[in-house]
Amino acid sequence: QKERKRQESPLGPRRTTDGYQEPEQDSSSEDLVVNLSHKQLSVHESRVLNRGLGFVPTPPEDPFRLNCELSQFFRKVRLHFFFQDRPEPSTINNTGLRKPSTFMPPANSLPCEVLAFEKAVLADLDQTIPKHQFINLPALEGEALKTLSNDLSIVIKPADKGG
Repeated sequence: QKERKRQESPLGPRRTTDGYQEPEQDSSSEDLVVNLSHKQLSVHESRVLNRGLGFVPTPPEDPFRLNCELSQFFRKVRLHFFFQDRPEPSTINNTGLRKPSTFMPPANSLPCEVLAFEKAVLADLDQTIPKHQFINLPALEGEALKTLSNDLSIVIKPADKGG
């Protein structure tokens, strides 16, 4: 007999309001977790554990951190080109009592290639970074994952396959 393929909905998988895309229900989705402790697992904790030990939730976006790292990178590039013609001092007196420099070379003192490079990097990042993040774990299951990982009274291990 030929196996029938499940027909997908014309609208595709269902999305919830928090951006999570629910996987399609599979008839083989059974409870794979064996609880040998006295702790009662909630539905969400059980779902998280059923995803397996190899499951990795999508990390949250941090545009502020990316912006800070880009600023530091552009500052290093600008400093390199600003001071490239000056000889390095033979001795450096570093007493550790000075605040770190925050000097940013002005744009008019740099070659136009450096500024073009900065614009090209920003344009490439704007095209490659997705506007909306795909969330692979609903909020309640994320809370359950935090609860399970912080609970020191339980030990989560892979199944002993025997052999």
